[in-house]
Amino acid sequence: MIVGDEVIKPGSDLVQEIIRVFKVRRLYDAAHPRRIEVEASAAGRIQAVLEAAGPIELAITEDTLSQDEEAVFRQAPGPESLAFLLFREGLRQITFYPGIDADEVTGFLDHVAATALTPGAESDLVARLWEENLVHIRYSFVEQLTDHEWIPSALEWNDSNERSPLLLVKEDLGTLDPPVLSERDATLYFLDEAELAALHAELEGEKEKSLLTECLTCVRELLFDPVHEDPGPILSALGEIQASLLDQSSFEDVRSMHDLFEPYLQSEQAHGRAHQAFGEMRLEALDRKILARLTATPDDGGTRDAAAAAYLRVFGSGNLATLLAGAPDLKQLCQRAPFEEVFVGLAREDLGALRAALAAEEPNIVCGAAHLAGLIADSSLIEPLGAALVARDSRVRMEVLLALKHFDDARGADFIARMIDDTDPDIRLYALRNLIARRHAAALPQIAELLDRPARNGRSTRERRLVFEAYGALGGAGVVQ
Repeated sequence: MIVGDEVIKPGSDLVQEIIRVFKVRRLYDAAHPRRIEVEASAAGRIQAVLEAAGPIELAITEDTLSQDEEAVFRQAPGPESLAFLLFREGLRQITFYPGIDADEVTGFLDHVAATALTPGAESDLVARLWEENLVHIRYSFVEQLTDHEWIPSALEWNDSNERSPLLLVKEDLGTLDPPVLSERDATLYFLDEAELAALHAELEGEKEKSLLTECLTCVRELLFDPVHEDPGPILSALGEIQASLLDQSSFEDVRSMHDLFEPYLQSEQAHGRAHQAFGEMRLEALDRKILARLTATPDDGGTRDAAAAAYLRVFGSGNLATLLAGAPDLKQLCQRAPFEEVFVGLAREDLGALRAALAAEEPNIVCGAAHLAGLIADSSLIEPLGAALVARDSRVRMEVLLALKHFDDARGADFIARMIDDTDPDIRLYALRNLIARRHAAALPQIAELLDRPARNGRSTRERRLVFEAYGALGGAGVVQ
């Protein structure tokens, strides 16, 4: 941003919004309307800054936050200073990536605020941030112990220049085992065996998810700071992990995995092969069989549909044709609100891809694209819809007609008028009814030409009646005769 002759760093805008939220949280409790309003607006501005500028990296000193060695925030050290709190906790650099949401902003500030109220020796902001697993915020830190030289006595060198052996007794080894439920726990007294088994299974599942996230985070760090130039083995392993998760229908874990690696893909360190590999993985996530399992059975509460729709939004963005090809019965899916919202949203965001889908050769893609075009009713879609009326598949032609009825534009009615002489009688009937309802007078010559044709005798009684009705409705003379 430029103010007068001065160029304002985007990091300055970002920090100002963070400071604004940091201050308002000190004044109001979590439920106060003013705090909610400020947090929401600040999150929106932070998202806009990052989308425009890309990742923003800030260096941290005791009294300053800097971007590209230029201070964007300066305040004397103290509990009111954001720079001081971060520096005191060992953070030396923090990077914000595009895609950050309001929950991540408030989660980050929750822990910083808690740190401000905790004595320095007892606080541990780095551990808090690690547990929060903020995908779009990365940071580097130094261990507090490195500020002065100190060697634990257990690791001191003995006189023979050998380290003393670390002796572990049975009790020590037991503490390394993962936590398990104790059947003697009083809180479990009223659970029967089935309920206890279900609780065990749920805890095991949570442990597996946590372990998976930690492993993937380590893999991401290897991509950020590679040991070898070739990322091929890592990318191949990630592809196998995704395939395994999809086989298990762990769709939420697949989505989380891609969210986790998004900051890397948006960074300058991202390898070209990584973009290609993740692009292929996104397409594989939209396989027809996978989408059939994903959307198979709706649940009464709508929770599963909402999660499935979130999955489709992540992987369908930029892959509209693939999504339409793999989606089973898109019209039926769109009767469920979360799916209609995500399909319409993806199509509206990329009208160019929707127009291309209307010209595709695969009937399922064209039918799905036509249905979405009708829901969107954007005037730029009328011509592509009209061009699709020449399709050989009668299902496609009918779906296009159903879409055109949503357009009040005369061009849409002109395309419908062309179909009164289609080879499919159902299409002819629908076109006639639509012209009657619209009172589209421009179609009168085509209706009159049908009346003069001997071929009208090959049409059903209902169709001949509709032809006469259309002739009268559009202003034809002599309809009584």
